[in-house]
Amino acid sequence: MIGSGWASWAIGAVLLVVLAKVASIIMDKMKLSRLIRNVANYKAPINCFLSGKRVLVLVNPYGGDGGAMNICRSTVLPMLTKCWVTYDLVETKSAQHPKQIALETDLTAYAGIIVVSGDGMLHEIVNGLAQRFTHEGQTDIQSLAQFYSKIAIGLIPAGSSNGVATTLGRFSTLQQPVRDPFLGMRVILEGTPKPYDLMSVRRMTEDKGLQQDNPIFDCMMASTCVVSDVDKLAEQDLRFLNKGFRKFAVPIYTILRKRRYPQEVSILPVPAQEIDVKSQRESNYRDTTRLPDCPGRPGWKQIKDVLLMVTAMKACDGADDLFTAPGARLTDGCMDLMLLRENCSRLDLILHFLTMSDGSHVRRKTMEMYKIKEMIMIPDAKKKSKLDISGSLYEFTPVHVVVHSGVARFLY
Repeated sequence: MIGSGWASWAIGAVLLVVLAKVASIIMDKMKLSRLIRNVANYKAPINCFLSGKRVLVLVNPYGGDGGAMNICRSTVLPMLTKCWVTYDLVETKSAQHPKQIALETDLTAYAGIIVVSGDGMLHEIVNGLAQRFTHEGQTDIQSLAQFYSKIAIGLIPAGSSNGVATTLGRFSTLQQPVRDPFLGMRVILEGTPKPYDLMSVRRMTEDKGLQQDNPIFDCMMASTCVVSDVDKLAEQDLRFLNKGFRKFAVPIYTILRKRRYPQEVSILPVPAQEIDVKSQRESNYRDTTRLPDCPGRPGWKQIKDVLLMVTAMKACDGADDLFTAPGARLTDGCMDLMLLRENCSRLDLILHFLTMSDGSHVRRKTMEMYKIKEMIMIPDAKKKSKLDISGSLYEFTPVHVVVHSGVARFLY
């Protein structure tokens, strides 16, 4: 009887996965039909910045559920043609290929790079461009900014998480979060090159000095604890599962585990009087004067505790369905830090994830939000998570995170 009971559960689980896959295929077909209809009715803007120029289109065929090339053919290329934009199309072959292209390709003929993928591929491209101006662990930020003044990045949401593309829509002429490729192309074609801050993550030595290895650059987030646990499961261990199923099952499993990480976080906070009223209202920042001072670092504060979440956001959105940092701004030279301590219960953790869809999690009692300029994260030697930078996972050693204001340029 017990054996037959387990067999019934197993059959039910398999049927659930199959049904989820079938439903996903049907939804994808419906989305594609809607995209084709929208593209057919689209009229080129009168003053399109890219008209008469050439762009490099990079497509990740493995991103998300593997539909990026279909999105490119049905939406991206026809809309570029409608706006008299010429292009070269490159399909990436591996996870490191975008970084290699950004580092080694002669980009002087291009006015922009159109990325048809998610935040992970964008992360590789941003680092490839930065590596052009990095020597012996030091990046010439001024030269990098000059390079970006001649080429801008456009982003089409076609990956597992599309946080940056979603955020760009909020600050574009559309003034709404972008979650589909058609709107992503509208943001690019109806926008102009505008500044965007970059974050750099530098590893530290045991005496808290900076190592001489290359910094890691990014434009969305740097995170540890529960977020890196979720991304490790969703993007590595369980990537073979349907995207929609992963988004539902992985956070629940991670919350039930509720892994705790002793960690030391030192921050350079933005003074309260320098935070604009709208950002303060949207993100409900805590008063940093109540935090302990950081020894040896004037103006810094220190958080030394057992933590469930440590996430520094540059973008507003951690994914297309996670309005993670409502008060974040693209060019304010700051990051929004989200922090949860071990006193957050499993139920509260579930409610945090559920309310992130509309940004109301910032009002919850256990969520601590801080507007900061710099951050140092030091893991416990015995128990540490991965370091998660826009879904790319690294070994978590002590790191120093800094914002470089307005270095990059994006089309929005």
